[in-house]
Formats: sequence, structure tokens, C-alpha cells
Amino acid sequence: MMNKIILVTNILVYSYGDNDIEKKAIAKRIISMQVYEHNLFISSQIFNEFYNVLTRKMLEYNEINKYMYEIYNNFYILPISAETTLKALELRQKYHFAWYDTLILAAAIENQCSILYSEDYQHNQIIEETLTIINPFLI
Repeated sequence: MMNKIILVTNILVYSYGDNDIEKKAIAKRIISMQVYEHNLFISSQIFNEFYNVLTRKMLEYNEINKYMYEIYNNFYILPISAETTLKALELRQKYHFAWYDTLILAAAIENQCSILYSEDYQHNQIIEETLTIINPFLI
């Protein structure tokens, strides 16, 4: 069975950024491997956060559009529904993550993602016995 991989915003930002060459290379490698296997996911929240980061970096409108359409065309974008929000409430109480982090986790779990790539959580932590958090910069 294919692993469904979900990314958080910082992995996307590293893949398009130019500040940290090593992290950019790792992020781009993860994304290119998963795009090839057609198992790459982000939540609609991450999609919107990525747009916000791009605008704060003061990129040109055409460049932002190009990046947003690249993401749209290469990732499965998971919705944040009312059910996702209710699942996030449970996860927040159980794991004590920040609210927006629990929304990402809830979307991942609802959609049977098995790996979440992020540097913001505990490496190798398992959430709800189904989702493993991997910090790709530690492996």
C-alpha cells in the first residue's frame, strides 16, 4: 500500500526559498520523489499559509501565481471541513499542540496519511497510531 505523505508549510517554503541551500535540497528531493509517486498531500490551510508566506517575501504577483499553480497541480489539497475541526478539537485536548497544528494533523488522519514531514514537531512521534511525524532534516 502506498504511503500518503503530507507536508507542512515550512517544507514548501524551503523548497522555493534560497536562504538555506541544504534544507532547500532536502525539501525539493522529498517533493520530487513524492510527486513522481503521486502521493503528496497538503491541507487547504497549508496551501493558504504558503500563499501568505510568499506575499510576505514581497514576491511579484506573477511569481506567486506560478508557485501557487505548481502546488495546485502537483499536490492533493485536503479540505478543512467541520468534521476536520471537530477531530482537531480532540487532538488538541489529547496532544496539546497549537490549534492550527491540530487542524493539519486532523486533515492528515482523516485522509489516511501515514507520514507528516515537518521540523516543528517531535521527530518520529506517532499520532493516533497511524501518522508518523518525520523531520526530514534529521534523517
